Amino acid sequence: SSNLGGYTDPIDPAALSLEQRQFQNAVETPNSLYTTVRINNGDWRVLTLPYNILGTRVVIQAATSFEAVNQSSQGLLVIIVAATVIALIGSVVLGLWLANRVLKPIDDITRSAEQITAANDLKTRLPWNGPPDELGRLVMVFNGAMQRLEHLFSVQQRFVADVSHELRTPLTAIIGN
Repeated sequence: SSNLGGYTDPIDPAALSLEQRQFQNAVETPNSLYTTVRINNGDWRVLTLPYNILGTRVVIQAATSFEAVNQSSQGLLVIIVAATVIALIGSVVLGLWLANRVLKPIDDITRSAEQITAANDLKTRLPWNGPPDELGRLVMVFNGAMQRLEHLFSVQQRFVADVSHELRTPLTAIIGN
């Protein structure tokens, strides 16, 4: 390979000696062996493949520089970081949109309740056009409580009117005397 220039030594002599020991002790051809070596100030991934061809032992070594792997890893890192940033931004935007959408009915109920309280109008009820879920039940309970308050307020008004009438009659007689 032009990458190794005039390099004529075995790429990984340790793998060759290990391969030779495995080859001598094995009945079948040993498996391939992957190692990492340092050649010319660069790391190389070496594949050692043994073959038994008509009783002759042949070992082939092939190597590739880690420079391509490192460049690919750096490119992949950039892609992962960019995808993570995009995913985070998308998650925040989607989360805010969903939160606003989910909390909007609660905000509408709160505004209606504030208007009822500010107007001192016990006849007004909260409007609800949604499903009978938790919020729908909350509106029903609130409207039921408002109806009960309206009924109790009218009972109180009648009681005060009756007491006032009953007290006026004797007071008129006393004043007249």
